Amino acid sequence: MDKHILVLAYPGTGKTYIADNYEDVSDIEFQHYRYDYGNYKNLPLEQLKGRTDIRKPKEDWPTNFFNFLEKELEERKCVFIPMATSIFPFLDYLANEKNIRIFCK
Repeated sequence: MDKHILVLAYPGTGKTYIADNYEDVSDIEFQHYRYDYGNYKNLPLEQLKGRTDIRKPKEDWPTNFFNFLEKELEERKCVFIPMATSIFPFLDYLANEKNIRIFCK
């Protein structure tokens, strides 16, 4: 099986640009997996970030995100996600059990 790549990178490092310009690459934000924005969920992500007044934590976080990420890594050669310490416990599993190469930028 080919190795798939997970890249954790900070905002402004080009994750979205690369995903928009190369095949088999995706850029995943986890805001919609972590928070329920209720009636505001259809607003653009940039308008939702940091809006603690309209969001509530989702009960199935982080499992819902990890399940989606694992599926995305099976379908794509490379996946970019934001750098976040909340996903660090999952990285060993991806590297050791799913043959995923992980890079932190």
